[in-house]
Amino acid sequence: MSERWMTIRVYGNILYTTGAWGIEGSGDLSTASPLTEQDIEGWMKDCADHGVTAVLWQSNCGGTSTHPSPVFPLPGLPLHPHNEHWVPIWEFLGEQVRQFDTLNTGIAAAHKYGLRFVYSLCFWDFVDSPFEDSVFHPKLWMVSIRKLLNPRLSRNGEPFFGVPCYAEPETQDLILKHVRDVLERGVDDLAISLFAHTQGLGVNQPCYYGFNPPLVQAYQERYGLDVLHESFDATALYSLYGDFYTEFLRRLHQETSQRGQRLIPCTTYDGRWGWGGIGGQQLYNYYAQGDAVPTVEPGCGIEFQWRRWVQEGLADALMVLAPPPDAVTLARAVHQEASLPVLLWRKINPGRPSEEWSMYHREAAQVGAGEIDGYVVHAMVTVNYGDYPEKLWALIQ
Repeated sequence: MSERWMTIRVYGNILYTTGAWGIEGSGDLSTASPLTEQDIEGWMKDCADHGVTAVLWQSNCGGTSTHPSPVFPLPGLPLHPHNEHWVPIWEFLGEQVRQFDTLNTGIAAAHKYGLRFVYSLCFWDFVDSPFEDSVFHPKLWMVSIRKLLNPRLSRNGEPFFGVPCYAEPETQDLILKHVRDVLERGVDDLAISLFAHTQGLGVNQPCYYGFNPPLVQAYQERYGLDVLHESFDATALYSLYGDFYTEFLRRLHQETSQRGQRLIPCTTYDGRWGWGGIGGQQLYNYYAQGDAVPTVEPGCGIEFQWRRWVQEGLADALMVLAPPPDAVTLARAVHQEASLPVLLWRKINPGRPSEEWSMYHREAAQVGAGEIDGYVVHAMVTVNYGDYPEKLWALIQ
């Protein structure tokens, strides 16, 4: 039987469930209802009643966590979002997640209804983080080349806020501290999602970010070139970042394996990925929507070394992002080579045209027929967009 996952984007589900966000984004905070533990139980019952086998619990929001964490603060005041327009909704969200521990409640409710609880951390989605100086110091973001060459630069020399650099040991240590606390709570699996608001953000210049000292030093040691002052191969730099990321997965897998939990990283079928500018957006549009093959390098990139992960036993399953209309075929090729469970990850928006929904249904049918091991639907189950929830449930079933 194939795995059928539904993503619960906790912050969004809270805002829609309480009425803080209403139909198509409208809402009235004056009439919003407080979040209750019964609301979260209702999310899980809905999922179980409609054939979902696991929930992918996406907990981070704007650089904060929607549950208590030894690393990340809760949303809400006194932390201010960068956009003052968000202050009222941000304050309301903070009030809701301080009423009770949403993570513990979610785990208990999922297990009550026979669902696996997969904790998801979006490693590259700390956009609009209001606390760069307190948790992720600016030096831990992907650093821009201009800032390194001229430290007095400010705006155009900023690092890529929202995209941490996992070549930095301190970044790895911060995430590991958070993850250990989560794993001890009794989640079933840990998954790493590619969902990010940062795809097309940052300075629109290819290979502009990712010049953190560990990466610069590693390139010098391997290729004998100073990437700050000499021409270099962007693909080789992405591969080096992939080396650091693979090392981080080793550390994560040590934590999950000793507790009997699965580590399920996400990858594209060919291992190519990146963020920033037109190139970053082109990558997403290609892999997620089947648009044209990217022609511009992203602001920063990485090689997902999924073959190494498999060889070293660092992944217990893989979430794969592959372009339609042949996504299942491409994901099946990964499955055949990796000999691991492979789940196709798909972000589904309410406003997509009917022909795209037909494509989703074809993919889901192929998964249901056993061509690959599962389908991961990234959506918000409580979104009040006409017939959107019903269409999602039909897709899962």
